[in-house]
Amino acid sequence: MSLVASTISVIAGYVITVIIQIWLYPLFGIAIPATEALVISLIIVLAAFVKNFSIRRLINLYHYYVVRRIRCYWMKVGANGWI
Repeated sequence: MSLVASTISVIAGYVITVIIQIWLYPLFGIAIPATEALVISLIIVLAAFVKNFSIRRLINLYHYYVVRRIRCYWMKVGANGWI
């Protein structure tokens, strides 16, 4: 599911980045062709995609190996009457 969420986030991020570039570049006097602006947006958004997907995977990994093990430990302790 995190791949789907990250993909939707990338598409939304790309659209927002392109809109911001269309609005922001002329304010700063930056004149680049539209194709180069689109490529710049694509690079930024792909980097964000990799970051978001990696962070989600790390959080899931942490949850699996730490939180679940702590929960299982306390369930065993409670089942043995130690609590």
